[in-house]
Amino acid sequence: MNIEEFKNSIWVKDFLISLTNAHFLLNLNDDISRRQAFVLLDNLFERFLKNYLIKVVKIKTKDLQKNGKIFFEHILKVLVDKLPNYNEVLNRVLENHETRNDLYHSPINKTISKEQFNFYYNDIEILCYAIGLENISSQINIELEKLNNIIFNKNTSFRKEKLLKLENLIKKQFDIPSEIYEGDIFLGSTSNNICGALDSFKNFLFGILQRKDQYKTKARILEIIEQINNLEYHSFLISYFESSTWFCFYRIFSYKRNQKLRINRDLFCDLIENNKESIDYKKCRYDDSLDKIFDPIYLLKKNGN
Repeated sequence: MNIEEFKNSIWVKDFLISLTNAHFLLNLNDDISRRQAFVLLDNLFERFLKNYLIKVVKIKTKDLQKNGKIFFEHILKVLVDKLPNYNEVLNRVLENHETRNDLYHSPINKTISKEQFNFYYNDIEILCYAIGLENISSQINIELEKLNNIIFNKNTSFRKEKLLKLENLIKKQFDIPSEIYEGDIFLGSTSNNICGALDSFKNFLFGILQRKDQYKTKARILEIIEQINNLEYHSFLISYFESSTWFCFYRIFSYKRNQKLRINRDLFCDLIENNKESIDYKKCRYDDSLDKIFDPIYLLKKNGN
């Protein structure tokens, strides 16, 4: 793969758009948004580096694995050999990854500063430049301006109302007391992105199951089914048992109401079934629509833009 093919790859463009989304969250300038921005920044960089090593450097997937799974720490160790002059930067990335783990898995809502986010992003920019992806900040600024023009021209109260409804559904399904719960819910994948969603879902699930703690049940998973006309849309929300942060894999697939063969859903359900002793899994129907929370086009139409 030459440098132009690399820069124009779909996964590189996805990486840049995701970086834009992380900066957008950061600019909301509240504790919840900064936490989400930092977690997203780390997640998207891990996925980007894994793609880079496999698709560009041509490292075999098995050579990135440890005990059959790919961990960010091992990806960074492989990069040390490829980028010998950037050891200090890679060490800081690992430190930030550990900070991300603490933010995501801790049952206590912790804060992250804008400066911490920017320090991490600067190291990401340095490493991107080292592998041939220059000027990512200028590209992000262009996309961020477009996003700001869209988002800030609408009233967000409607989305907050629907987000609260989803949060209440989660609390009801898992008997979470309202008075001790203040959760974060954000997008784990875009709609209809089956391969990307399954890959990310596995990363979250196996990461949770690897945690060493006293809990037999480690993960909460909620499958939400929306019925619209003759179609059923399936979404999955996942969280560590002691965490108040949830990731929503939104409308990953849809089926006709009475369709019996549901291969894509079976991929997710098999993962859950094979690890059922460590998972609290619930399934419910949703009498509203998740696109009122996660689909910007719907929100734009709702607000008359």
